[in-house]
Amino acid sequence: MKSNKPALMERASFKSIVSSLLAILMGLVVGFIIILIANPSDALQGLSILLTGGFREGLSSIGQVIYLAVPIMMTGLSVSFAYKCGEFNIGVPGQYLVGCFTAVFIALRATFIPDNLVWIFAILGAGIAGALWALIPGILKVARNVNVVISGIMCNYIGMLLVIQGIKATIYNSTGAESYAVSKARSIPGFGLNQIFW
Repeated sequence: MKSNKPALMERASFKSIVSSLLAILMGLVVGFIIILIANPSDALQGLSILLTGGFREGLSSIGQVIYLAVPIMMTGLSVSFAYKCGEFNIGVPGQYLVGCFTAVFIALRATFIPDNLVWIFAILGAGIAGALWALIPGILKVARNVNVVISGIMCNYIGMLLVIQGIKATIYNSTGAESYAVSKARSIPGFGLNQIFW
């Protein structure tokens, strides 16, 4: 009896995995060529750092990679979700910045919230702020049929400038030329991950 399942090479999932791996490989090759042109004597060392950087210091490096990659993955997920709905959400950087500012503002200024609970409100506030910022291109699309790509790009720059002004007006540490740091007591708890990825 013949099976109706396509061969492994014909499956869409297999093709997707292979195309992703080829894209990664091509990126490494092109990157190596650029490093080779820029600094030939250190090209091999640069490639080895590129390949092993996430594992160089064991679990600490892996934890750092996860820590830095999760926000990028989440913003990528928001782009792909909008794309599946038929729109191209190019305004994600602005939404991310507005959300980040809101989270830090809540963590620093909402002193009436207990330290062990403030991170929950900061995350919720960040999500709401980013969603409200994403509403602007959506409302412009529905009300005036404005292209969401154009309005999204404009909202990125407007959001960035508003965040800069918001930081300067509310949470700016003039001695360090940066925003105030959130204390460890008001940060997201490690949930034991800080013991694994020390």
